Amino acid sequence: MKTLKFLVITGLICISFTVSAQQQNTLRDPLQTAQLHIDGIIKYVPGVTADQESRMVAIERWFVGAAQDVLAGDRTNTDVVFGKIQQLSEERNTKMKTVLTTDQYAKYIQTYAESMK
Repeated sequence: MKTLKFLVITGLICISFTVSAQQQNTLRDPLQTAQLHIDGIIKYVPGVTADQESRMVAIERWFVGAAQDVLAGDRTNTDVVFGKIQQLSEERNTKMKTVLTTDQYAKYIQTYAESMK
């Protein structure tokens, strides 16, 4: 069960970083990865202003950097890794909720969930 959780978590994170990894053999820095993620998401979130986009990129940059740190650390306890990534994701979504309108946030969550399938 722990192995399955670890594989699922690792797979989700790898999917998140796939866009940048395809363009380079190494992961991009968190800012570049965050910008790519947000560029993909705002295509589906209506009415995002330049200020909102800038704040979204900053939040996503924080998330990507923190997730990379977790994955670079000790991954022997998959429950801990899963918990940390899940906590970071929840924190990111809480921060995004303060940036977006209610309708935009709903579309953001929907778009992000669909991108993880």
